[in-house]
Amino acid sequence: FNVNDNDIIGNSLMLKEMKLFSILNNIEKIPFGGGVITRAAGTSALLTTKYNNNVILKLKSGWNITLSENCISTIGNVSNMKHKFINLKKAGISR
Repeated sequence: FNVNDNDIIGNSLMLKEMKLFSILNNIEKIPFGGGVITRAAGTSALLTTKYNNNVILKLKSGWNITLSENCISTIGNVSNMKHKFINLKKAGISR
């Protein structure tokens, strides 16, 4: 069982260094512009294609987006995937 340092969940790398079909979060739109995409609870994106100097990511909403391969992202899902299923029932519970 051989593990690359790049494959470890939580590592941040440029998209050109990621393997195809990696699950990603906290993705930049512009290189070195700060993570903007897939930062909410339970969200992620899938790296589907690499071509020229671009990559295509498939979001959970079904959208495909094209980004520069020099953008940085983090490997893995954002935690707390069941966040949207919490029912507070009464207004006082949220206080």
